Amino acid sequence: MQCVERDLRRVGDRLAECATSVLGTAVVGVILHGSATTDDFVPRQSDIDVLVIADGPIEDSSAAALLERVAGAAREATMNVDFRVVTRASAAAPERSPELELGIAARLGRHPEARVETRRLPERDLLVEYSVCRQHGVALVGPDPVKLIGEVPTEWLLGVGAAQLHDWQALDFEPRYGDLMVFTACRIWLLATEGRHSSKTAAARWALTRNPDLDVVRAAVERRTQHSDVELREEQVRLFLAAVLEQLI
Repeated sequence: MQCVERDLRRVGDRLAECATSVLGTAVVGVILHGSATTDDFVPRQSDIDVLVIADGPIEDSSAAALLERVAGAAREATMNVDFRVVTRASAAAPERSPELELGIAARLGRHPEARVETRRLPERDLLVEYSVCRQHGVALVGPDPVKLIGEVPTEWLLGVGAAQLHDWQALDFEPRYGDLMVFTACRIWLLATEGRHSSKTAAARWALTRNPDLDVVRAAVERRTQHSDVELREEQVRLFLAAVLEQLI
C-alpha cells in the first residue's frame, strides 16, 4: 500500500466525491496516482492525478457536471488537477489504442481555467496511466487497482514512450517543456531497463547512477528539488532524448 500525505489524500478524496456525486453507483473505482503517491509531489509544480473507472459510457450532462465540480475542487485545494474517466471494459482489458471517456484539466495560476481536454477519443498515454495505476495507484473508491486494470505489455508502453520522444524531437524546442522532456526520457529509460515505473526525481537520479556525466539530467533535478534557475540547453536536451531512443531500438 502506497503512503499518501494527508493533505494530498484529502484532495484526492474530494475529487472522488466529485465522481460519486455525479455518477453515483456507476463509479467502479477511483484511483489516485502520479507524484501524490510516489513521494515526489512538488507544490506549485505537480498536479493531482485521478483516474475514475465507470461502469460504462457517461452522458454529456454528467461530463458537464463533472467539469463544474472538478473546477471547484481544484480552486478549493489551490492545486492543478488531471481528472480522467474510463470505462470498466477499457481498464479491464487494455487495447493498444485505448479510448479515454473524459479528460478534464483544471489549471490555476494567473489565468485559472478548467476544460474538457478529451471526450471519447483514443489516448495513447492512457496505457502508461493504466500501468502506473497498477504499480503505484491508491484506491480512493473501490478495490485495489490491479483488480480493475489489466496488465499492459511492456512492449506497448515502450512504444508509447518512443512515439512521444520522436514527437518532441520533430517539434521546435520550447524551454518551458524542457524539464518534462528530460524527466520523461529518464522514466522511459528506467522502464526499458528494469521494467518498472518511477517518479520523475527518482528516475532522474537512477539515470545519473548509470551515467554521472548527464549534466542536463542533473540540472533538471536541481531545478525541481532546489528551485535552481539553471537553464536546460536545447542541444543537451535533444542529445539526451536521442540517446534514450537508441536504448529502445
